[in-house]
Amino acid sequence: MKKLTYLLAILFFSGQIFGQGDNQTRIFGNIQSEGEGIPFAIIKVQGTNIVSSADATGHYKLMQMKEGKVTLTVQAPGYKPQTQSVTTEKGKGVELNFSLESDHIGLDEVVVSSDRDAVSQKKSGVIVSSIRPEVFSMSNALSLSEGLDFTPGLRMECNCQNCGFSQVRMNGLEGPYSQILINSRPIFSGLAGVYGLEMFPAGMVQKVEVVRGGGSALFGGNAVAGTINIITKEPSSNSFTVSLSATAVGVGHVPNNEIAYDKNLNFDASIVADNFKSGIAAYGTIRERDPYDDNGDSFSEEVLMKNKTLGLSTYYKPTRRLKLGMDMYGIHEFRRGGNQFDRLPHETDITEQLEHDIFGANLSGDWLTSKMNKVSMYVSGQVVDRDSYYGVEKDPAAYGKTTDFTSAAGLQYTGNYDILGKSKVVAGVDYNYAKLKDLKLGIEGAGNQLVSNQGKTVIGTFAQYDVTPVDWVKISAGVRYDNYNISHLEEQKEGEEVDPIKGGVFVPRINALFNILDEDLQFRVNYAKGYRAPQVFDEDLHIEMAGAKTLRHVNSEDLKQEDSHSFSGSFIYTNIFGSDLPIHTKFVVEGFYTKIMNPFASTLDTLNTADDKVFIRDNAESGAMVYGTNLEASAAFGKKVMLQAGFTIQKSLFEEAQEWGDDPAHTEKRFVRAPDNYGFLTVNYSPIKPLSFSLTGTYTGSMLVPHLGGVLTSQAELDAIDRTTEEGQAAYDEATLINYHINEGWIIEGERLEESKSFFNIGLKAAYTFNLKNAYKVKFSLGIQNMLDQTQHDHDKGVYRDASYIYGPHKSRTLFFGLEFGTGVK
Repeated sequence: MKKLTYLLAILFFSGQIFGQGDNQTRIFGNIQSEGEGIPFAIIKVQGTNIVSSADATGHYKLMQMKEGKVTLTVQAPGYKPQTQSVTTEKGKGVELNFSLESDHIGLDEVVVSSDRDAVSQKKSGVIVSSIRPEVFSMSNALSLSEGLDFTPGLRMECNCQNCGFSQVRMNGLEGPYSQILINSRPIFSGLAGVYGLEMFPAGMVQKVEVVRGGGSALFGGNAVAGTINIITKEPSSNSFTVSLSATAVGVGHVPNNEIAYDKNLNFDASIVADNFKSGIAAYGTIRERDPYDDNGDSFSEEVLMKNKTLGLSTYYKPTRRLKLGMDMYGIHEFRRGGNQFDRLPHETDITEQLEHDIFGANLSGDWLTSKMNKVSMYVSGQVVDRDSYYGVEKDPAAYGKTTDFTSAAGLQYTGNYDILGKSKVVAGVDYNYAKLKDLKLGIEGAGNQLVSNQGKTVIGTFAQYDVTPVDWVKISAGVRYDNYNISHLEEQKEGEEVDPIKGGVFVPRINALFNILDEDLQFRVNYAKGYRAPQVFDEDLHIEMAGAKTLRHVNSEDLKQEDSHSFSGSFIYTNIFGSDLPIHTKFVVEGFYTKIMNPFASTLDTLNTADDKVFIRDNAESGAMVYGTNLEASAAFGKKVMLQAGFTIQKSLFEEAQEWGDDPAHTEKRFVRAPDNYGFLTVNYSPIKPLSFSLTGTYTGSMLVPHLGGVLTSQAELDAIDRTTEEGQAAYDEATLINYHINEGWIIEGERLEESKSFFNIGLKAAYTFNLKNAYKVKFSLGIQNMLDQTQHDHDKGVYRDASYIYGPHKSRTLFFGLEFGTGVK
């Protein structure tokens, strides 16, 4: 840790030292909008890596500038970027002021997830949706998972009462079909994906970019449904913020009437050198959440959680055209669900307990070889260490140990040319390596059992060419070739070799953008191929509980690569109505269709003599398809009212009905847990500058939810059990207890495919900001989540419950209070 501290100090102060000198050629000025300064606006010097920031009043200065013509671009959230040029003279200062136009709905926001390079939303060949910190704040989202509902096509769902395993669905496809990136790097592993979206605190996120539709051509496998790029905070100004929030879950909820508390402490701070050649940002979170029992059966529906997160980001610019960056984060999380929390896991009826230690880091370099061309390099890695217990009925053999290492390295060239019109080339190579080892720990002197020992190597090369032959047309064509090698060493017997799974796949992509009415009405059409290799996925590292039995997910020995073809077309209309009170508007209509060949499908089978079950993942004999429409509307009525709403109408179907349970007769063509419609709404109203009111809401339509439960045993069948043996007596006792649970209405009898009801989850928040001296601010907020207390009312109860039979909002009615203090409060 000392070495790390010394390194950061050297990076920061060397930027200060190297920046000193006699050359006082400088540019200074004010950045404002409608007469008010814009705090912390970003100023970029084009053709270089020089970036500066305005202070809290909107004033800026750039020192030691070169002589001659200099072009500056200013950006700030909620405003349109503006570019101006100025001519400097040696040893003299020149004033250059900016007056930015409001853009509260992000019409000209710069995104990086479209083609692995920064580009304006309006010039991107694909739609890139952004979730900014303001949305997390409006909805009081404490973790990344709680804010992902507020963009079209995305829906978060909880899949386990016991441990809180959750996943994000995009355009109707389950979690493993989406590629999750951290700062554009594919190091979010399957193990991290089991609980990772809830582990990552909202306080570490600068923004989240979402690209719907196949993205494998640029980002590799698993980007079948799309890509979610988590961009962490980076240094941009001298500021800090400390925040505290407290929530009470279950207020006025029937039948439990018990309250669980969730306490959260966050900080973030940023320091940059006067010459902006170096900077460092740090953030941290401490969170403690009580377990919550929704239905009063003494078994939790929301887990006990303790989370500690610390991260930092730093950069150093040794020259005008070279930028070196480093970011890292560490997460320690403990979570536990089930019952009897005061006992050891193997002394309880049900416990799912996980303790994670995660460390991730990224080193990057950007070298501007000229004003128009850039070479980028990166090396990233993530280590996950997990101790687990997935057990029922006091099982001492349910402890596990899992380790995971994921790494990625790459080289990318970005060049801008004038060939057949304005054009850009993006090309590069990626190397990805992952190693996963999952052990079931032995007891009473027995050795550990190897569950999974997977190694995975992927080498990918990619290239994309963008061309604008005329002002109103932009065409992008790209291709990627991935060569993967996946080994499953747990299958290796002594003296035998196990052949790895190898494959090579070409993944093309083509996009076209048409500006029909200048840039006010745009039409996009896209095609992309995707694939998923046969590997261990996040659900394979989670064990479900149903009827006091375990349910695992494993791959069939004959599992083949899954391929997809995605098509989409969209219209985006933007306009500003009125002059006295301008109304900024944006409307999006997007149609999508994804065809999946050799789709993965799971069938239920018996694992051992104890009647534990296993879902075997194999390829369906026929294909599958997902199609539908995403609708989005955004409007900003001056600075006082901002509104955004999205709605998805879709179908997710296998071409032939697939088994979903233990009974081969139980088949269904529709995807389970995939509602045909869902959506969101956010409204922010600020009658005066320091006061704001927010309304947020999510709608989830009805869906098919499988239930796996016990069946009634007749008296004749009970009498036929041989109770003279220990095994027979245990079988008799279990059957009797299951009968009791069913007759009392604690569990649903048998295997069923239930149609859930729909839910509308509404939240309200009020916040007031006090301006103190020297740019310090303090903000108070309070509000309510799930105001109508819309939750599932047919949870199973007791030890024989099906923990995966869960749907709808995972929080009952919740009250919250928040406090923020610092110079970075917004």
